[in-house]
Amino acid sequence: MTNIIECVDRAKDGSNTDLVTFKQVGSKRGINRKIIDIHEHIGDYGMGGPGFYGFLLSQTSEYDKEWLILRLWGAGTWLLFNGKRVENTGFKTNVNAWVVDDNIEIFRKLLIGNKIIDMDISTNYSILKMQKDSIDNILEIPKDTNLLSKYANNKNRTWFNSEDQRDAWIFSKEGKLYL
Repeated sequence: MTNIIECVDRAKDGSNTDLVTFKQVGSKRGINRKIIDIHEHIGDYGMGGPGFYGFLLSQTSEYDKEWLILRLWGAGTWLLFNGKRVENTGFKTNVNAWVVDDNIEIFRKLLIGNKIIDMDISTNYSILKMQKDSIDNILEIPKDTNLLSKYANNKNRTWFNSEDQRDAWIFSKEGKLYL
């Protein structure tokens, strides 16, 4: 069993490229970059899909614009923004979240323009500290998964001991992921 979804990354010319994971490159690749766009279903995987979240990062002197992607099934249901769930499983409408009824616009306005100032990603939690208009914000996968919405079967989300969140976060030039 796994939460991290295996996929391939495609270049503009259609060729497969190696996945670049956070584990391989570390926080330097994301720090001091602004989030300039967000996509809640990034990738090209036909009808439906796993719901990867992608955050387009600004260009720097070292890196072109590229996507920071969380490749977890239903990635938005794994995330908290400033302690509030980004998404809930579909039937949990009574629980407050930033994205309600697939309307991502409020969350988009809050997130776009944030500059990542620190990335603390380990095997079982992820914390992206960011700042926008002198306001500190945190996007995270908490260590305590009880803070997240439950699976559709009403069971708590579980991070498996065999998984490493540093493998769940990837950098992609085009955001063209295929399962």
